[in-house]
Amino acid sequence: MSFIKSSTFGKYNWVGVNNILMNSSIGDYTYLAGHSFILDTTIGKYCSIGTGVKIAVGTHPTSVIVSTHPSVYCRPDFHCISYVDEEKFSYKKEVTIGNDVWIGANAVLVNGITVADGAIIAANSVVNRHVGPYEIVGGIPAKVIRKRFTDEQIATLEKVKWWDKPEGWIQENISSFWNVKEFVEDFKDIAETA
Repeated sequence: MSFIKSSTFGKYNWVGVNNILMNSSIGDYTYLAGHSFILDTTIGKYCSIGTGVKIAVGTHPTSVIVSTHPSVYCRPDFHCISYVDEEKFSYKKEVTIGNDVWIGANAVLVNGITVADGAIIAANSVVNRHVGPYEIVGGIPAKVIRKRFTDEQIATLEKVKWWDKPEGWIQENISSFWNVKEFVEDFKDIAETA
C-alpha cells in the first residue's frame, strides 16, 4: 500500500504501509515506518525513519518575486501552466540524510537541508536548517537540544564509520556498540590512522 517511484534501495530495507517515496535513495538497513512522504532525498545506512515523517522539497519565493505561485517563476512538472521559459527561482533542492540517523514520528524536514551522521530529530519537529553530526534537535523550528556524545567520541565515530563495515565486523564487535566509551577505546587506533 505504498507508492514508490524513481527510487533506489540498498540491502535489507523495510518499508511500512502507506508511504510515498519518489526520486530518492535509501541506504542499507534503513527502514521507513508507515505514512511518510519522502521526495528528492538521499538517506544513508542504518537510519530509522518514524511514522508520518514528511521530507518534501520545495519552497516559494518570499521577497523580490511578486507572487509565490509557481506559474510565474518556474516550470514544475506538476503544474498545468507556466508563464516563464526558464526558472527564475530554484524551488527544489535535495535533502541529504547521513548514516545512523533517527527521525521521530511526524517530523518535517524542509528543502535543501543536510542531516549529518548520528543525528536525532525529535518527534513533531520542523527542521529548517542543517543538523550537525550526533546532534539531537527538536521543536518548531528545531533547535539543538544537546549532542549525543562528547566531541572526542563523535570524532572517533566519524572516522571509524562503522556503518561502512561488513556485517561480519559488526557482529564480531557488537559488544563494543553497547557503550560509546568502550567503542572509542576499542577503535581509537582505527580513528588515528583514518
